[in-house]
Amino acid sequence: MSAASNSSPLPIVIAGAGLAGCMCTLLLAREYERAGVVQPLILLEHREDFRKQDREDAEGGRMANAVKRSINLALSHRGICALKAAGIPVGSAEIIPMHGRLMHDLAGRITSQPYGTDDQAIYSVSRRGLNELLLNELDKLGSSRVDIRHECKVTRVTKDGHCFYTTPDGTTHEIAAKAVIGADGAYSRVRESMRHFTRMDCSMQYIRHGYKELTIPPKVLADGSVEYAMQPWQGLHIWPRDQFMLIALPNPDKSFTCTLFFPFEGPESLEGIESDEDILNYFRRFFPDVIPLMPDFINNFRQSPNSALLQMRCDPYHSPGGRVCILGDAAHAVVPFYGQGMNAAFEDCLILAEIMREAGIQMDIQKALPEFSRRRVAAGQALAELSYENYIEMRHHTASRFFLLRKRLEAVIHKVCPSWIPQYTMVAFTRIPYDEAIRRAQRQDRILKAATIIAAGVGTMAAAAAGVWAWMRKNKPHMLPTVTITWPTPQTSSSGSNTSLRM
Repeated sequence: MSAASNSSPLPIVIAGAGLAGCMCTLLLAREYERAGVVQPLILLEHREDFRKQDREDAEGGRMANAVKRSINLALSHRGICALKAAGIPVGSAEIIPMHGRLMHDLAGRITSQPYGTDDQAIYSVSRRGLNELLLNELDKLGSSRVDIRHECKVTRVTKDGHCFYTTPDGTTHEIAAKAVIGADGAYSRVRESMRHFTRMDCSMQYIRHGYKELTIPPKVLADGSVEYAMQPWQGLHIWPRDQFMLIALPNPDKSFTCTLFFPFEGPESLEGIESDEDILNYFRRFFPDVIPLMPDFINNFRQSPNSALLQMRCDPYHSPGGRVCILGDAAHAVVPFYGQGMNAAFEDCLILAEIMREAGIQMDIQKALPEFSRRRVAAGQALAELSYENYIEMRHHTASRFFLLRKRLEAVIHKVCPSWIPQYTMVAFTRIPYDEAIRRAQRQDRILKAATIIAAGVGTMAAAAAGVWAWMRKNKPHMLPTVTITWPTPQTSSSGSNTSLRM
């Protein structure tokens, strides 16, 4: 068992070298460097370095690492702001702009709905590629500033900041830390330890839907080159089917990563779909236009496991004394339907860095962590609500003409009155806190509904009046009122009478 030396500053330990942990470590390193403060950072990760295995796989002609699965994420404004603050040009990641939703009906017809205005877009990005980019940036800082330790599994932390982890040889190690930040995902060990010494409300909810990952390969042309199998390709393709849906995001290699979201139980679940004919009939029934795009879809369907989806809500995110804190999925894991999980985690890291900067030269992280918790708990809980509601919108409402008409109306109002911001725009293209975005959207919705009712009432009254007038002209002309228009008689006239018209 080893402990930190008393002669050097206590390190800050970040658990988890995924996207959130790497971004948190990188932003903290940048802030300490900017302030001229020497602060060692230790990043612990229970998996081996997948970059090393990539090299071994390439040398051996195999691609065996499960971490390399092609899982796409949607990068939007909040995540881009964090990347810029970390000094990473957005163009350094392989990203593909998606300007809107492309909805496929059962007949294969495609309807488009832009995400924002003008040239606004969200971006399809590889999870592994982005994770590798962040790790490479951390490597540039040097081990004296950031000590990255792979194959180190955090087992528990204490309220006074001691972090325990094990290595593959079974040895347990201890780090006396200035603070421990848990960025170790939905099944966080840091969070589970915190629950023993923090009055934390914590709930985990599995939704009744799961997901299965599929692939649409590139289309090979006669000359051997490849192109996307679907056009247009710069968008998020959605096959909404009321209670479930299929989505597809474009990849740089001109394939599409597809995700089938489905209920685990009920008539529209995958229960009883076992034979090749069952799978074929399922696609013929719900996604007939996908069959020619996915030549090996039966094997693809069989080999992809059915995975669960969960939401995590916690309050607070920090322990008493500010020595331990959680962020990202460890604090607020959400279902993926708003494409905000990674963006919210990156924004967590950015807000923590901003709080550190506000603290000035002292850079007291033990004061920053409670303030971070105070600012982000409501936003994290609001995101869970937004994410599940957007699933209902994507699988059901996007197929509605009324929904599309309403979205167009909101876009027109936003253009005429910029202070009126549609909810999706607030979430994807601003840094308005998620909870504030919900409140503003609800106020706007009430105004829009009231205006709709008034307009409908006025329209109904006008139509009724026109109908009565037409009936009276046809059936009771003598009942029509006399409208008198009077004007002065010319002075040259000897008559003092006025003239009236009967209409």
